[in-house]
Amino acid sequence: MTYSMVDDMFQRADDTIAYNDKEEEVDQRKKEEEVDQRKKAEEVDQRKKEEEVDQRRKEEEVDGRKKEEEVDERKKEGERKREK
Repeated sequence: MTYSMVDDMFQRADDTIAYNDKEEEVDQRKKEEEVDQRKKAEEVDQRKKEEEVDQRRKEEEVDGRKKEEEVDERKKEGERKREK
């Protein structure tokens, strides 16, 4: 074998190693992006759940106020009837 043939073989080996390293980097980036997307999706789901809980609390507060108003109104009606 001549020196140039050996040099070509080593160059091809170096190119193959570099290509494989790039592929590994791309794969690693893809995995990291997938993990990031999962985290973001989990955060969005968590926010939705928190918003639903907040909405239920608000609805319960409104219902509670309405019930209090109804009770107050009944008391007033009862007092008016007693006064008559």
